[in-house]
Amino acid sequence: IKGSLGIALLNRGDVVNAMKALIMAAEADPNEPQVQYYIGLALDRLGRRDQAEAFYIRAGQLDPRLKVPASAAVDADHDR
Repeated sequence: IKGSLGIALLNRGDVVNAMKALIMAAEADPNEPQVQYYIGLALDRLGRRDQAEAFYIRAGQLDPRLKVPASAAVDADHDR
């Protein structure tokens, strides 16, 4: 899975280093929905909810099967 290092770091609670790894993964493949989702999750954990929602929305656009937070799904519908 692309972004595996970032996901592992995030699961261990190392949000800052997880963000660095996830951003690198997103730069390598900006159309990978799971990487976009986990960047959103990391931003959420850093208290940057508005920025997180943009990544959740992007992840949901790339893969509609992903379970994105309800507030992000509502915002995505509103933007259409």
